[in-house]
Amino acid sequence: MKKALVAVTAFFVALGFAAMGAAQVQDAEQSNEVTGGDVVEQDVDVDRETAHWAGFFGNLDSTVTLSDDEDNLFYEWTGEDLAGSAVYGVVSEHGVESEDIDSVEAVDSESIEDLEGVPTEGVDSIANTYDADELDQPEDDVAGADTANLETEAEFANFLYADNDTDNNPIFTAETEDQSVSYDGDTEVDFKLMAGQEDLDDEQIDFYAEITPEATA
Repeated sequence: MKKALVAVTAFFVALGFAAMGAAQVQDAEQSNEVTGGDVVEQDVDVDRETAHWAGFFGNLDSTVTLSDDEDNLFYEWTGEDLAGSAVYGVVSEHGVESEDIDSVEAVDSESIEDLEGVPTEGVDSIANTYDADELDQPEDDVAGADTANLETEAEFANFLYADNDTDNNPIFTAETEDQSVSYDGDTEVDFKLMAGQEDLDDEQIDFYAEITPEATA
């Protein structure tokens, strides 16, 4: 049975600072007092916020309605358990539509850095974020192909696909887990999703959801 793919919402990401260039000097905020002749061990730690990635978490609600031509509601069904469904995030300027997500392409080590607009340099590059060698897919076979997936250190399941046309746009995918625990301890979250772009500043992220038939039964 074909699952229902529906538009959910849009979200603007504004990081408030410029993306860092590869050679930009960073303040380690550390110092040491020395006297001539001293030999001193000095570790230097440099921490910064990523300029390429944004995280989203929340709930997924689903209803099926029976209405007339004027949208007068006759009857309504509400999904009880949305586990095994999927939430997709795409950068709006790429022009990805629901039909592009309906038939996605898998991403592997040979294609991951060819995705449109993704960060390809630095420790937070796309290749350092997603495992493109050990391919996997959502448990309920939502998208239907083994693909690059978020490194196992993450406590949530994310997958990376490309749209099915020649633009090779990234489609960030989160498998839903009904009432799971979020990064901040919230115990009533259905999905957690990371989306990335080389210059993620005031970008609009569009969201779509794919609902399993069991969730609307």
